[in-house]
Amino acid sequence: MRYLEIKAGPWPDEPPPWWARILRKTLPAANPDLEPYYARTSIWWLEIDDDGLPQREIGFDAAMNPIVIGPIGENCGMLVDCCDDWSDSEADSEEAARGFDATWQALWPKFEHLE
Repeated sequence: MRYLEIKAGPWPDEPPPWWARILRKTLPAANPDLEPYYARTSIWWLEIDDDGLPQREIGFDAAMNPIVIGPIGENCGMLVDCCDDWSDSEADSEEAARGFDATWQALWPKFEHLE
C-alpha cells in the first residue's frame, strides 16, 4: 500500500447554481452522510493499493483534526469514488503512512453506525 497526502482547495461559499440543486434532488448522492464534512476538509490522506487504486481516505480540517473517513456503508468516499488510478501520483506521505490506520481507528466510532 501507498499513502498520499492531498491538499484540498477552499470550497466556494456561494450556493450552487439552480441546475446543480435540481440534480442533487433528482440523482442519488454518492456520499449522502459524508458530504457535510467535505467543505471543511483541507487535507486528504488516501490509501492506494499496488495497482494505484484508491481504497480508503481520511479527511482533515485546516487544524489537521480528522473529520471524515470513507468509504463507509453506502458512502463511496470523495476521492475513492471519483478517481480511478493514482499510480502516477508523487504525493507520497510518510506521515500518512505512519498514521493512517491509527487515525482511521480513532475516527471509526464516529462513523461506524453507517456501516
